[in-house]
Amino acid sequence: MPSPVCSDQLGRQDRCICARLFSACVTRREGIVNQATALSYSQVSRRLKDFKEGREEVIEEPRAGRPSTSTPDDNLDRVRNLLNSDCRLSVPLNVETLNIPKTIAHELVTDKLDVSKVCAKLIPKLLTDDQKNHRVTVATDLERPKPL
Repeated sequence: MPSPVCSDQLGRQDRCICARLFSACVTRREGIVNQATALSYSQVSRRLKDFKEGREEVIEEPRAGRPSTSTPDDNLDRVRNLLNSDCRLSVPLNVETLNIPKTIAHELVTDKLDVSKVCAKLIPKLLTDDQKNHRVTVATDLERPKPL
């Protein structure tokens, strides 16, 4: 059943949006909204308004600027060099030194460089056998009581 809002003069995509709006209204009345695939009422209303104003494409237009998921390689290199110079630096100190957001610095240190914080030192998660043995000997030396 066509919606009274839609007419024969509308384009194919406009009719698609109108049909979606109509079906969204019907499914809301019946209470069988599939949250995974259905657009919210405000999104459908916004898109319908955009198409009535002359928009012709359903696909979103590209936005200006770099995507939020991209990481410039120079930031990664700067963080790696800073940690190589002093592995006792924490993420807030990295932020102050490099002038990058705290969330980006934390992501670079933990996810991209794959290091974790152990006893206030950032160390690699994957250690070689020699490094593991050295850590065991240092830990056992620290556990032994020192003679007075």
